[in-house]
Amino acid sequence: MPATATRSRLAVLAIVAASLAALPAAATADASAVRPTNVASRTVAEGQTATLRIKLTCQRGYGPCDFRIDAVALTATRPGDFAARTSPVRSKLKIRRAGRSMVATVAFTATDDAVCEGAEVARVRVLKHTRRKGSRRDYGLITIQDDDCATPPAPQPVPAPPATPTPTPAPEAGPAPAFPADSGTPTVRTVALADGSLAECTTPQWIGTEAAGGVFQPGCAVAVACPPEARTCNVRAESRHTLERAVGEDRVSLNSRITTFSAGGVAFFHRDGSSAGVGFTRNEDPGVIIRGGESARVECNGVRIAPSAPNRSQIGCSLTLERLS
Repeated sequence: MPATATRSRLAVLAIVAASLAALPAAATADASAVRPTNVASRTVAEGQTATLRIKLTCQRGYGPCDFRIDAVALTATRPGDFAARTSPVRSKLKIRRAGRSMVATVAFTATDDAVCEGAEVARVRVLKHTRRKGSRRDYGLITIQDDDCATPPAPQPVPAPPATPTPTPAPEAGPAPAFPADSGTPTVRTVALADGSLAECTTPQWIGTEAAGGVFQPGCAVAVACPPEARTCNVRAESRHTLERAVGEDRVSLNSRITTFSAGGVAFFHRDGSSAGVGFTRNEDPGVIIRGGESARVECNGVRIAPSAPNRSQIGCSLTLERLS
C-alpha cells in the first residue's frame, strides 16, 4: 500500500478519536437528589375515615420509579385501632417514564371502640424507589382522637348509712400502681431486600433515668455493611421516639448519629441529628455513600422532657442499605 494512503487513513482515525474524546460524559444522577413525596398529616375521630390524596412524581433522569404506600403502627396498632386501604393496588404504583406523575389515595379508618386510650398516632409511609439511582421514604402523621375518655361514668346510687353501729371509715385509696422496673434489651433484626438490606433496632417501653431537664432514654444502635464485592452502597438512616401514653402536651426529644467505618473498623465520618415534638418525633438522615467492605452504624437516644405524669417511651432506629454498583 502506498505510504500516502497509509498516512491518510491514520489521519482520519486520529480525527475520529479526537471527536469521541470531546463528547461529554453521560450525566449520573445523584441518589441524594431524589425529590421528596409530600404526605399530609391528618387528624381523624374514632369511627371516621380520612382520605389522603398523594401525588407520586418520577423526576426526569430518575425513571422508572416504583412506589410502596402503607400505614405504619406507632401508638395506634393495626388492626385493633385502624384499617387502611391504598388505591391503586401496589402492583400498579409504578411510573415507567420519567417526568410523569400519578395520584394515589389512602383511606384511613379509625376503629370505633369503647376503650379510653387517649389520642394515638400512626404514620402513612411512602417508599419511592428509582432504578439504580437511590430511594427515599416520606411520612405523614395520622392522629386518632379518642372519644371515650370524655364520657363520665354513670352515677351510682349511694346507699343510706345504717343508724347503728357507727360506720367504719373506708380505707384511703393507695397510690396509683407504678410502672414495673425497666427490663429487657433492644430488639435487633435484619431483613434482606432485593438490592440491599434493612437493619433496625427497637427498645422495650422503658421509664428511663432521671436527667437534667427530664428523663433520659438510652435508646439503641444498629449497623450494616456494604458487601465486599460491591463497588458502592447508599445508606440511609431513620430514628424515632414515641411516648407509650399520650399525656397532655408532654414532649420528647431525639438524638441520632450515623457513623461510617473503613474495612478495618476505623471511623472516618459521622453526622448528628436532633428533633423534638409532642408525644412523638423522628429524624431522617439524607444518606451516605460507602464502598465495598465499609460499614455504617446509627445510634439513637432521647429524653422525656419535663414529664407531667409517670410514663414510658420507646426509641428505634434503622438503616436501609442499597447496593448501587
